[in-house]
Amino acid sequence: MAALLLLVLPTPLPAVADDGWDDADLGREGGLEGRISQGPSILDEDSAAASQAASGTDTSIFWVAQPILASHPDGENEGLCRGWQWVAASSEEEAAQLRSDGRHDYNSLWSSLINHEVPDAQPDVDCPVDPADAVPAATVRDTVRALVTDQLPRPELSVPPGYAMTGMPAYLVTGDDHDLAFNTNRQVDIEGFAFDIDISATGVSTVDWGDGTESVTYTEPGRPYPDGEVRHTYRDRGDVDISITDEWEVVFTATTGTGTTLTDTITATLATTTLPDVEVQEYRAVRVTPDG
Repeated sequence: MAALLLLVLPTPLPAVADDGWDDADLGREGGLEGRISQGPSILDEDSAAASQAASGTDTSIFWVAQPILASHPDGENEGLCRGWQWVAASSEEEAAQLRSDGRHDYNSLWSSLINHEVPDAQPDVDCPVDPADAVPAATVRDTVRALVTDQLPRPELSVPPGYAMTGMPAYLVTGDDHDLAFNTNRQVDIEGFAFDIDISATGVSTVDWGDGTESVTYTEPGRPYPDGEVRHTYRDRGDVDISITDEWEVVFTATTGTGTTLTDTITATLATTTLPDVEVQEYRAVRVTPDG
């Protein structure tokens, strides 16, 4: 028996608390699968490396949780319990095949052990290891990134009163809801397991004023005259496109039900917002005599 276990699994692998399978569901194929959507502007190094290793691209990967047999650390359940291994796939088809293969192999080995070696063992008993140890850290980071980038405030641009004037500051207003601070605490499902996510994010805005001058980064949203700090003075008349790009630093803590935590920092760059065809007008003072 010991030799067989060593051959199948030399060391215990991380396990999860519960994936919804029960004794009546042994015939279900597959494991837990999650997609990591990635864009070139919101990749961190770990996610990019994982994506390239799995599929050779920076687009997406699919994590599949396959059940495996592991040694129970407390010696219960005849020394066996269900552990997990995480496998990356490059397509939905490959993920489906990995789920099917993993579940089939697990059921076959489990049945063999029950029939011939440990008839008193209970099927589908999970090893008592925190699920945070089973979920890849890159998956947690990308889940948080997707969560915050869906919720971060977007700028709504205007330059009151609808145009700018040469030689006078133009105030860029980014909207009442555009705040460069974001906080939330909520429960999130990551790969089928519940995490309490505490997120604190701060942002900066980089503005391209559209006249060829160097872009400027601001740490507060744009407000109207006279309080606004996001302002610019144009020298020449004409039409300009004003663009703003928000970049956020996101600090988060993911906590499982048993108190295990993962604390990390990621960055998220939002899509650029543009206010097109802003007219820069020019007025000249003309001195006239009383007679005209």
